[in-house]
Amino acid sequence: MVHVNGQEHAVSGQIDRLLVREDRVVVIDYKTNRLVPRTEAEAPLAYRSQMALYARLLQPLYPGKTVETLLLWTAEPSIMCISEAMRQSALDEIGVNQPIAP
Repeated sequence: MVHVNGQEHAVSGQIDRLLVREDRVVVIDYKTNRLVPRTEAEAPLAYRSQMALYARLLQPLYPGKTVETLLLWTAEPSIMCISEAMRQSALDEIGVNQPIAP
């Protein structure tokens, strides 16, 4: 659950790949867009917010580990990191401004 504008909302989705390492958790989501963005800022808000919500939901499950989020573009095999700053920006844009409900 996440708080959006003072209300709790369920988040549903399916992580394509999840890698749990000693010091970090890596989330990978496959994207099939024909036009691949060149920078994380050009990635659609829907994808940036999806990665942000996944990171926000996983962080309490893996305390002390860094959560990395990657988009794997299949049209021209390339991988793009969505940084923590870009994830926070996406959350701000969609109005998720409070921590996850316990």
